[in-house]
Amino acid sequence: MLHLLPVHEPRAALRRVPAGQEEQPTNFGEFMIPIVKYVLLTKEVDYKGYFFLFNQTDLELIKETGNFYIFKNKHAVSSFYQSPSPEPRFLSLSLLPYTQTSPVEFSEKTEAEYIMFVPPSLDSDYWGLEGKPSLAHGFYALYPAREGTIHYRRFDTYLLGYAVSLLTLMALASGI
Repeated sequence: MLHLLPVHEPRAALRRVPAGQEEQPTNFGEFMIPIVKYVLLTKEVDYKGYFFLFNQTDLELIKETGNFYIFKNKHAVSSFYQSPSPEPRFLSLSLLPYTQTSPVEFSEKTEAEYIMFVPPSLDSDYWGLEGKPSLAHGFYALYPAREGTIHYRRFDTYLLGYAVSLLTLMALASGI
């Protein structure tokens, strides 16, 4: 499995090239699937160590200023992907259509073996598909495929707390 590039070691991902590729790949955007749509490179002390980004065919330089460069990943980035295995290979994921019904609820339908969901907060804790927890923990959630709703379970706790606070405020305002 490919891992995200550590900030302190920009060339680490280049040592983890897929079999059959030359030593210096030009498809670095694929390594950033599924979560990175834009790369901001600031012109700091060691920024020249990241100049390999200019040689990537799947990254497009969209802005340069006196202080930074902004690159756009040409690969589609989504919150939902289909995976044929419980160990998703980021380079072979396919997009999965979904509907966002609220900021804490998404609906999807798939016939794939597994659903990979990248939450808005990049933290899969408290997200569940029809109440079932994720098989993976970290920046993405993984569920056995089934039609249903992915919901942020912690929101229900927050909602209850807001309701109790509102009732308390109304009681205090009425003079009880």
